[in-house]
Amino acid sequence: MHREKNRIAYHYFLMTVTAIVLAGLLSSSFSPGKRLVVTSLKNISNGDTTIVDTLAAHFKNPPPEYSLFPFWSLNNTLDSAKLNWQTDQMIDKGVYGAFMHAREGLDESATPYFSDGWWNAIASTVKHAHEKGFFTGLYDEDKWPSGSAGGRTIRANPERNIKKIMRYSDFEVPGAQTMQLNFPYDPMAIFAGKISDRGVYDFSSQQDLTPLLGKDWKVPPGKWAIIVFTLIKDPQEQINYMDSTSVADFIHITHDEYYKRLGKYFGNTIPGVFFDEIYANSSDRNNNIFWTDDFLQKFKKIKGYDLRPYLPLMIFNDPKYSSIARYDFFDVVRNLYSKAWFKQYAQWTNEHHIWVTGHTTEELIQYIRQSDYFYTEGQLQRPCTDNEDFRYGNPREIDWFNPKQISSVGRNYGKSRVAAESMGSGGYTIPLEEYRYGFSMLGVYGVNMFIPHLFHYSMDRPENQADWPPSWFYQNPYWKYFKPLATYAQRISYMLSQGKYNCKVAIAYPLTELWLGGYATPVNDEYYKEVQRQLLEHHIDYDIVDPYSLSVAVSDSNGLQVGKNHYKVLILPALKAIQTEAMKKINAFISKGGIVIGLNQLPSASEKGTPADPFIIKSMTDIFGFEPNDLRQDQYHTWDKERKYHYTLKSNTAGGKGIFTRYVEQLTDIIHDQITPDILVEGAQNDWLQYQHRTIAGKEVFFLVNSHKVANSFKISFENIGKPYLWNPETGAISEVSNYRVYNNRLEMQLDFKPWESYFIVIEPGQIKSNNVLVSSVDLEDVRLMQKNDSVTINGWSSGNSSHQINFLNGNTLVSKKWRGTSSLPEIPLMGNWQFQLCPDALNYKWSPSVISDTLAIPVMNFKAGNNQQWKNIKVEDQFSSIKGCARYLSSWQASWISYYDYSMHLSPLGGGTVYFRKNIVANGAVKDASLDITADEAYELFINGKLVGKNANWKNVDHYSITDFIISGTNTILVKTSNTKGLLLEGAVTLKNNNTILLMTDTTWQASKDKVNWLPALLYAAPPLGHWGDIERPSHKLHFPLTVWYRQALPPGVEAIIKPSVKGRYYIFINDHLIKFNDQGIARINQFLRQDSNILSIKVHVKDYNDGLQKPVKFICSKASVPLRSWGDMNLGWYSGRALYTHSVQISEQYFKPETKMILDLGKVDYFAEIWVNDRLVCYRPWTPFNADITKYVHQGENKITIAVANLLANQASWDMMDANIDNKDARWWNFGSIVREKEKLTSGLLGPVKIILYVRDSIQIAIKDIQ
Repeated sequence: MHREKNRIAYHYFLMTVTAIVLAGLLSSSFSPGKRLVVTSLKNISNGDTTIVDTLAAHFKNPPPEYSLFPFWSLNNTLDSAKLNWQTDQMIDKGVYGAFMHAREGLDESATPYFSDGWWNAIASTVKHAHEKGFFTGLYDEDKWPSGSAGGRTIRANPERNIKKIMRYSDFEVPGAQTMQLNFPYDPMAIFAGKISDRGVYDFSSQQDLTPLLGKDWKVPPGKWAIIVFTLIKDPQEQINYMDSTSVADFIHITHDEYYKRLGKYFGNTIPGVFFDEIYANSSDRNNNIFWTDDFLQKFKKIKGYDLRPYLPLMIFNDPKYSSIARYDFFDVVRNLYSKAWFKQYAQWTNEHHIWVTGHTTEELIQYIRQSDYFYTEGQLQRPCTDNEDFRYGNPREIDWFNPKQISSVGRNYGKSRVAAESMGSGGYTIPLEEYRYGFSMLGVYGVNMFIPHLFHYSMDRPENQADWPPSWFYQNPYWKYFKPLATYAQRISYMLSQGKYNCKVAIAYPLTELWLGGYATPVNDEYYKEVQRQLLEHHIDYDIVDPYSLSVAVSDSNGLQVGKNHYKVLILPALKAIQTEAMKKINAFISKGGIVIGLNQLPSASEKGTPADPFIIKSMTDIFGFEPNDLRQDQYHTWDKERKYHYTLKSNTAGGKGIFTRYVEQLTDIIHDQITPDILVEGAQNDWLQYQHRTIAGKEVFFLVNSHKVANSFKISFENIGKPYLWNPETGAISEVSNYRVYNNRLEMQLDFKPWESYFIVIEPGQIKSNNVLVSSVDLEDVRLMQKNDSVTINGWSSGNSSHQINFLNGNTLVSKKWRGTSSLPEIPLMGNWQFQLCPDALNYKWSPSVISDTLAIPVMNFKAGNNQQWKNIKVEDQFSSIKGCARYLSSWQASWISYYDYSMHLSPLGGGTVYFRKNIVANGAVKDASLDITADEAYELFINGKLVGKNANWKNVDHYSITDFIISGTNTILVKTSNTKGLLLEGAVTLKNNNTILLMTDTTWQASKDKVNWLPALLYAAPPLGHWGDIERPSHKLHFPLTVWYRQALPPGVEAIIKPSVKGRYYIFINDHLIKFNDQGIARINQFLRQDSNILSIKVHVKDYNDGLQKPVKFICSKASVPLRSWGDMNLGWYSGRALYTHSVQISEQYFKPETKMILDLGKVDYFAEIWVNDRLVCYRPWTPFNADITKYVHQGENKITIAVANLLANQASWDMMDANIDNKDARWWNFGSIVREKEKLTSGLLGPVKIILYVRDSIQIAIKDIQ
C-alpha cells in the first residue's frame, strides 16, 4: 500500500501551517533555507493565541540539542577564520554542535595541543559558536585514549600516575625433581600448586615460592603448575584509571584549564565533554590482570582478607576457592575503577554544569578490561558506545549488540540520552543514504545521540589522510546536500528522547558467571547473542538488565521495575551463576506474578563461591519445579510425557510462572503465549522490520524501520488502539493513516516501506470506528481510503494502464477486485543527447542551474620518457611533497614495485613474510635473446620453469640475468620467492627469432600468494622513484639528460580552452596533434581542434634534469558539450570527484495540463546526488533515492528546460590521490585503495537515466461492504 500524505488532521493542521510560515520549506524538496523553531501561532479562525502541539512542532523543527554532534577533527594549524567558516558551514547544513577533537596532524602543525596557538583558536571558536548558537563540546584528550592529557598526566607524577599491570606466566612441571627458580623482571610473587590430569588446581597444596627466587626448589611428586606474577608499567603509558588521585591530576590538567579559560560558556555553548577508549587493564588482554600499586591494601580494606595467596585462582580453577576470590577481585576492581574515573568525572561535570559521555570497550569478553561495563557506563550522564560496523563490516550493516546494550545501560540507570560514536572509518565509498540507514538502525536499537566520526578540519597532511577516514565534511561533493541527513537524524534523536520507552521483556546480563570464570575461562557469547537475535527477528523488544540493576529492582503488580521501566518477562539465557541479591529480586518478581524463562540450563552457583549454592538451587527449584542439576538430556521429556510441548511450565498462586526450554527457537512462541504482543508483523521477510515503542504525552509512538535496501510491505498489528498518524522524519510531514482497521481487538495497518525507509506511527488515544476491511495492495500511488458504514472508497494516483486491481482483507478472507479507471497519457522520455558542463568548484556553495564557466584541473596523466618507454599513469603533483616535476615519476624503470595484499582483510598489511610472485608468458617461437633485472626487499629467489636462476638478499643491489637458456617455446612460468617481503621489482624482455618482443615487468598482471595455493592479484606498491626505496638505478638503463618526455591525457567533454600550464623546460602542447598557441592572457581556445568522440592532450617537454617537466596539473576552462547519458568513467572522468550540470529541453503539449493530473520527473539511476531544476527554478534536491520530483507547478505548455546538477562520491578522487608520504602507510593504502577496490562499483558516477516525465491521473474505486461480505 502506498501511504497517504494528503490530508492532515485538524489539530496537526495548525502546527503545519505555522511550521511552513515561520520555518520555510524543509520537506521532500529539501530546498535550502534557514531553520526556525515554532513555539506558538495565532488561531486562524478567531485570532486567539493557541499553543501548538509541542511534540509535533518540535518534530518538524527539533531543538538544536538533538542535532548530530560529530567529532570535529582539529588536525592541522588552526586558523580562526577557517574554524569560524567551518562552524558556519555546519550550521548551514543542520549540524548544531561538535566535539573539538585534537587528532593526528595537530602536533606536527604550528598550533599543537595545549599551545598558545591551540588555546587562542579554541577560545575564538567558542566565542564565535556562542554568537551563532552552535554547541562546542570538549574532547578531553590529544588523540586517544583519554587520560594522558598529551603526556602531561604522567609527567605530573610518573610513578603514581602510570597504569600498572600484573602480568602472569604459568607452566607445568613434573614432580620429583629439583629446579632452579630463575625468572626475569623481579617477580612480585611465585606460586606452585598441584594439578590433576583434568587441569584442576588444588589450592590446599599451594606453596609460596617467592622466597626461593634464584634458589632451588624440590618439586614434590605429582604434576605441578607454577605461576609467576610480575608488576609492570603499561607499555602504552596510559594513566592509572583505578587511582582517584591520578584521574584527579588529569581532570585538573585538562578540565580545570578549559574551565579557567572558558568557564562562562560552560552549561550553554559548552554543554558537555567526551572521553574515549579507556580500559583499566592492559590493551593486551592475554596474561594481564587489573592492578594498582596499592591494590592489595585496598582489596583487604574492602573485603577483609589478603588477596595475595589467592592470585593464582584468578587463572587456575579450584572448585572450592576460585569463585569467591574471583568475584571479590572483580568487585574491588569495579569499586576502584568506577570511583576513580566514572564517578569522579561525572561529579566534576555536574558541578560545572555540563554532562560527560564517552565509551570504553563493549564486548562480553571485555569484563577483563572493564570489570563491569554496565555499572561503570551507568555513572555517566550520557552513556556511550562505539559503533564500528561501517569500519569492519562488508556489506555495511548496523549490528544490534552494542546499541541494544548501551540503551539498556541508559534505562537501567535512568539516563534519558545514550550516545553512539557513529559509523566511523568506513572509507570513501559511503553515500549519504547508507548513513541515513545507519542512523535509523542505531535509533531503533535505542541510541538517541549520534556522534558521527569524523569531520576533518583539514585533509592537507599525510597524517590527516591516513586518520580513519572518511571525513563527512566539506571536502565531499555531497556536503552541499548534507542537511536532509542531519535533520533526519535530529528528528529521530528528538523523538526517541521523549516520553517513556515501552518494553515487556528483560534479559539477565551474565556478568556474575563471567567474573566467576576469572581470566582463563573462554567466553562464548554466541548463545547469548542468539537469544537476542530471536527476539529481534520476531519483533519482541527487550532490555538487558545487569546484576547490580537487578539487585536494586522492585517488583509489583506492574512487573519488575528497573529504572523507570516495568518488565513482564525475565529471561535467563543459559546462566551458570547468578548473584544472590539478584536472585532474591527474581524470587520477589515471580511472587508478584512475573514470568521467568530459563533457557538451556539453569544457574546453580553464586558469588559465594560454591558451585552449588543452596539458596540458588532452592530458588530455581521453587521457580521451575526441578533442581538445576536435574537437567540431563535423557530426562528432558519426563516432565511432559505426551511430548506435546518442548518446555516446562510451573505456576504459582500469584500467577507467576517459571518456564524452561532447551530450544531457543521456542522462546518467541512462549513469550507470545504468555503476554500480549506489542506488535505482530506479517509479510515477506518480516524480520526486516525493526521497531521501538514509546509513550509520549499520551500518544503511543512506534518507530518503524525497514532494515534492508529493498522495498517491502508489512501488515502490522498493534496492541494499542487509536487514531494512527504517520510522522515522516525525512520531511517532518504528519499525515493520517487511512488504511487501518480494528480487528480481534488490535489495530491493524498495511504499511509500505521504500528501501531503508523509516517513519513513526503515532497512535492518538480514543475510540475509533472502522470497517472490517484492510487493503493489502493496490496498483495506485499515494493512496487514501475513506471508510463509511456501508462502503470504502480508495483514491490514488495511477500512470499508464487504466486496468487496476485491489486486494483487501475482509476479516481473514483475501478478496481481489479489478476495475478500469482513467487512462493516463504516455510518458515523455527525454531522449537523445544532453548539454553537459563540468562544475568542479562553481556550485559547491551556490544554488544555480547554470554557470558561465568553471575551471577543471586534470591531476592525473599518462607519462613516458623518450620513445622506447611504455606509458604509465602518474599523479602530476603531490600537495604535501616539495619534490616537483619529473623527479616524482621519471625513472630508468618502467616496472613498478609490487607486493602482497589481502584485499579481503581490513587494514591489510603490506607484504610481510614469505611471498611467491608469478607470471606466465607465452613465447610463440624460438628465443633469440632474453634478460631481466631484478631486486626484492628483503631477499629473493628467482625461478623460471622451476629452475633456479639466481638469488640475492640485498635489495640495494639490482641483479642482471641472461635468461635465454631458461625460456622455452610455449608457456613459461616466472616465479619469485621473496622473504621478509616488502616489494619486488623486475623488468626485462624476451626477443624471439621472429623479432617479436615480450616485455617483462612487475605490474598488476602478476599474481601473489603466501602459500602457492591461493593466488591474488599483486599489489602495485609504487612506481620508481616513489616508495621508500627511492630511485635505484636499473643496470645499463641510466637516463641521460637532456631528455624528451611526454604527457598525455584523454579530455572530458566540454573543455573549450586551456590555461597556460606551469612547465619547466621547453615544451609544446598539442590537442589531437594540433600545436596550441596561447594568447597574451595565457589562454588558448581549442574548440576548432576538438572532435566529436575522443580528444587527446599531449605535452612534449625537453628536460635537462629531474626538476624539469610539468609542475602542476593542467587547467581547462569548461563549457557545454552535447553528450549521451553515460557514466563519467566513459567520459574520461573516472578520476573526477565533483559536480556537473545536465540540461535538456522538452516539449509538453496542452493535453498534459488537466485537472486531477500531475507530472513526475523521474531521473532513473543517479550516482549519487541530484538537484532538479525546471525552467531555472529549483524543484528539489535529492541526497538519495528516489530520484524523482513532482514538477507540475514548474512546467508550462510548450518548451521547458530541465537542468540536473549531479555530484558523485569523493571515492573517485581518493582512488588516485594518496600522498607520496603515505605510500608505505598500510592504513592509507586501505583507505585509498583496498576499501575502494572492495566496492569499485561505487566509482560509477553521473546521470545514467533513463529520464522521463510520467503523467499521473487521479483514480478511485468505491466498494460496497455488502458486495464483499
